[in-house]
Amino acid sequence: MIPSIADIVGLNRITRNSLRKAAGAIRSMVLTDDEPLSSHEPLIAVTTLGGTTETVMRFKTRLEEKGFEVVVFHAIGTGGRTMEELAP
Repeated sequence: MIPSIADIVGLNRITRNSLRKAAGAIRSMVLTDDEPLSSHEPLIAVTTLGGTTETVMRFKTRLEEKGFEVVVFHAIGTGGRTMEELAP
């Protein structure tokens, strides 16, 4: 999601600049090779909320010390939905 800064009710120097930057970002994402997703470490997904961040970070460190790869998602909004979609 890229904010347009100004409402797009016609093109002007501000909206043109916003659209140009959005197009450039999309172009870069398309042309960039993805890093392989495979890894030897087992993957653990964890959700966090603002009040649990400190505990989750300690938990993450301990899991990584035991050889796990840990991905932390924010439980609310896009992060929570993304984690649910990635879970088998």
